[in-house]
Amino acid sequence: MECMDRQLEISSGGVIYRKPGEIYEVALARSRQGPIWCLPKGRVEASETIEEAAVREVREETGLVGRIVGPIRAIEYTYSSRLEDGGRAPIDKTVHFFLMVFEAGSVEDHDGEVLDVKWFPLEIAGRLLYHAGERDVLAHARKMLTGG
Repeated sequence: MECMDRQLEISSGGVIYRKPGEIYEVALARSRQGPIWCLPKGRVEASETIEEAAVREVREETGLVGRIVGPIRAIEYTYSSRLEDGGRAPIDKTVHFFLMVFEAGSVEDHDGEVLDVKWFPLEIAGRLLYHAGERDVLAHARKMLTGG
């Protein structure tokens, strides 16, 4: 049996927030692959930094422009990708997440990769995220925003 080299994939994304009143809100995207709620993220292009990719991916997937406040953390996981011959190949993925403050835009302007984008209160958003790693990222973002 032939051993295949594992592929590496680097992605970047963000937790974009606003505080229109007394509580923080974060924007989540509803995936076409589910549909499940998730944080906006995507592949880092060869010509960009992980920070540039995070800002671009958040803008594309949510319609929102954010300014990076700071790094949150990276998550790592492995998934399998379908090959042209019908086989599967393991992909080791690292996603770098950044905390971003909302500056402009509308959730109505998201791209076709997602079904829907909505603002949710920070405390509720954590319960909606499907992936445990993203729930952990949001918990870290909450600590950054609230100081505890």
